[in-house]
Amino acid sequence: MEAIGHVCQPGRSFKRVPTAGSIRTGADGLYFYKNSLIAIHPDNPGRTVARYFLNESLDRIERWESIESQHPALAGQPTTGVIVGDELYYIANSQLQIFARLFRRDQTYPMDQLKEVVILKVRL
Repeated sequence: MEAIGHVCQPGRSFKRVPTAGSIRTGADGLYFYKNSLIAIHPDNPGRTVARYFLNESLDRIERWESIESQHPALAGQPTTGVIVGDELYYIANSQLQIFARLFRRDQTYPMDQLKEVVILKVRL
């Protein structure tokens, strides 16, 4: 059994959250929202934003749902977000995976090969 992350509430300590075998782990951005975890999964296959619903004691994931997975900008490797009210704003196309390929010996990047950054908003 793997853990997707750690949960911490005010006045409590961090604890591992076990998952069932069918629940994907590994995230680049993990956020606590209304007794659930919002995770940004940047790697293939399945670049997605998902919501993991916790049980009442916040020590086990009961179910999950995909929040965003079909947007074309996700091919540029999603990462890092922030929750404002009931919405998640996140970087949809960080392009982090191409930096090593574009890095020149003079420590510059060919900026014409990079795309404008796309920030997406999804309702939670």
